[in-house]
Amino acid sequence: MEIQAAKAKLGEILVRADLITPEQLEHALEEQRRKRKPLGSVLVELGYVRSERQILDALSRYYGVEVVDPLLSGVNLEVIRLVPPETARRYMVFPVAKEGNNLKLAMLDPSDIMALEDVRIATGLTPKPCLAPYDTLVRLVERYYPPVNLERVARELRAEGMKVGREGDGREPLLEPTHHAPTVRFVNSLIVQSIERRATDIHIEPQADKVVIRHRVDGVLLPVLSLPKAMGPSIVTRLKIMAGLDVAEKRLPQEGSIRTRVGMREYDLRISTMPSIHGEGVVIRILDRSRGLLSLDELGLLPEDKAKIERFLSQSYGLILVTGPTGSGKTTTLYALLQELNDGSRKIITIEEPVEYEMPGVIQVNIRPEIGLTYSEALKFSLRHDPDIILIGEIRDTQTAELAARAALTGHLVLATLHTNDSLSAITRLMDLGIAPFFIAFTLLGVISQRLVRLNCPYCSKPYKPLPEILERAGAEPEKISKATFLRGTGCAYCDKTGYYGRTGVFEVLEIDDRLRAVITAGGLTSRLRRVAKEAGLKTLRERALQLAFQGRTTVEEALRVSGRI
Repeated sequence: MEIQAAKAKLGEILVRADLITPEQLEHALEEQRRKRKPLGSVLVELGYVRSERQILDALSRYYGVEVVDPLLSGVNLEVIRLVPPETARRYMVFPVAKEGNNLKLAMLDPSDIMALEDVRIATGLTPKPCLAPYDTLVRLVERYYPPVNLERVARELRAEGMKVGREGDGREPLLEPTHHAPTVRFVNSLIVQSIERRATDIHIEPQADKVVIRHRVDGVLLPVLSLPKAMGPSIVTRLKIMAGLDVAEKRLPQEGSIRTRVGMREYDLRISTMPSIHGEGVVIRILDRSRGLLSLDELGLLPEDKAKIERFLSQSYGLILVTGPTGSGKTTTLYALLQELNDGSRKIITIEEPVEYEMPGVIQVNIRPEIGLTYSEALKFSLRHDPDIILIGEIRDTQTAELAARAALTGHLVLATLHTNDSLSAITRLMDLGIAPFFIAFTLLGVISQRLVRLNCPYCSKPYKPLPEILERAGAEPEKISKATFLRGTGCAYCDKTGYYGRTGVFEVLEIDDRLRAVITAGGLTSRLRRVAKEAGLKTLRERALQLAFQGRTTVEEALRVSGRI
């Protein structure tokens, strides 16, 4: 059960209605993060509200709309056909009745302007929002609206494009995308299907004679479909309108965001446009706002690595670095560390670009380089606010590195990310940024380097024998090979023919001990640092990834792909 409001949060509405107290709301929000359940469900479970009906009545009074139960009032198939499946599934809306030029629409959030506008465009009717029981609404949408068929919607868009092309000059569609139902339907369908297929990014790429659409699933780009080149501008314009960007500006890159709901979950869509010789391209980053933060126990750490990290976090000052390429899960790990530290007894400030997850009890700062609020400037002023713990989204330059090191040396626990290939490279990177070796030696507590490894599909995995050259490249010992269970997915409908489904983290955790401090202070080379670290028991990313392959959880090829040349 869940009813959420975008313009005013559900909890705030219930507090204003005197249904719950601010203290009860705070407790419920903590339980929601821990259980990863909708807030309405948690409030009922805790006994703070008697039933979902109480929540619906409060929302009804707040928004001035009625509460309906479509199951009791009856389902009209003719009315259902008015709303396209992709629109119903994206916004979790269900048409109840057609009343003249109005469409009575049951929905989760009566204030969702984008949902109401898309229904108006799709139906030509004026939607009149009303509220309905959550479980009923989900059940009806799932029953009467099949999963999105993107290719079918694309055919409609192609047909409309050919018609518009005949009416225009052959170069670009003439229809304004805000009133162009096929374009709206296509964009909605693309977003819904990509989310249903677990994509983290959507790429819309103009080429000489077509527009190619791909999405990234489990870290790998997969083809979705191709469209005629003439269709590209209307899709890009629609996305710009949704993100509040300048539709007329096609010469410069632009960035914006869309906060939306797909089904029962809320998402942030980060839109980035880029002009090219063949037209504007777009990348959409998909962030699931409904996904709970992972705890340290849920990251997939081995016991010995988790114990090292707990020792880092037990210190009152020092620097902890998380390293890895873009999309390797660094932010997820940082927030898992923060959750361990956020016990209410210390002041925590985060400096990010952008803030990806909101965390109660933490001061979170979005940097804005365009007005001079850079990482270094934000860090400088944060230190004047008496923090105990500071999280820095990324150390990019010498000034930020110096400030972070000094903060760590003067009684603050500093968590930050750095773009390096492995844990030991973080030390040489800090030296390259101009941080004195003795500063590094006495401020750095440890480095967590990580990657995300694709897991074998649980439905189509079968035993296989890796090629000898692959095993040789992996450097696997014959004894380990003989005991290993090698599995590989053959591809099925569940994994979208990829053989993989889902990802897990692999970690290389470097703890700075006295021997390493001595080598760092002496300005030791990476080769010497590596030798000393290995003697102290460091397990590399490659070793951790291959361990998963030997257990049959991923393939040897995937383990080598993510660990690269390490």
